[in-house]
Amino acid sequence: MSEKIEDPLILAIPRGGVPIAFEVALELKKEMRLLVTRKLRAPQNPELAIGAVAPDKTVYLNSELIKALGVKENTLKNEINFQVDKIKRRAKEYAQDTVPRVCGKNVLVVDDGLATGATVLVAVSMLKKLKAKKVFVAVPVSSTDAKQLLENTGAKVICLQTPPDFFSVGQFYQNFPQTSDNEVKKLLDENKKLKGCKHFKSSGC
Repeated sequence: MSEKIEDPLILAIPRGGVPIAFEVALELKKEMRLLVTRKLRAPQNPELAIGAVAPDKTVYLNSELIKALGVKENTLKNEINFQVDKIKRRAKEYAQDTVPRVCGKNVLVVDDGLATGATVLVAVSMLKKLKAKKVFVAVPVSSTDAKQLLENTGAKVICLQTPPDFFSVGQFYQNFPQTSDNEVKKLLDENKKLKGCKHFKSSGC
């Protein structure tokens, strides 16, 4: 990684961002933690994201899509509460803080790629509210729109590719299997073992 980031706190967006963040943490000899965010689902099409939510209920909303679909305010509130509950359960399952302590820290958010960028956008918004010193985002690939949206927040985006023919993150991987909860836990455990290594650098709590 050519970008120099002083003593970064590495936060992976699970689940897909964890294998990427693990390699980044290995290279930087740093501890890896998780930041669980969730997409907000369209009522009649759960695969369609109308936004995303962070652990502290910070939300990113695609207002145009919400309006076009006629999503009611009460429906949206219920979906936000449902996903925040899932965030809390998942963080507990992974033995991670629901809301990371980032005040005054340089934070490096890592994901496997950006399509709409919703889950990373909401992560960046929350981290700024929590007074992170600087927020960086590292991904292998991104749509040009998502990268621009993130840069508009003031985050520094480190991205290997922004291809013009972007349709999905998976199209740029030779193998793109779903990351399992067990794999996330295994990689967290492997990262923790680095703490015993001579050159391991912890970002503190």
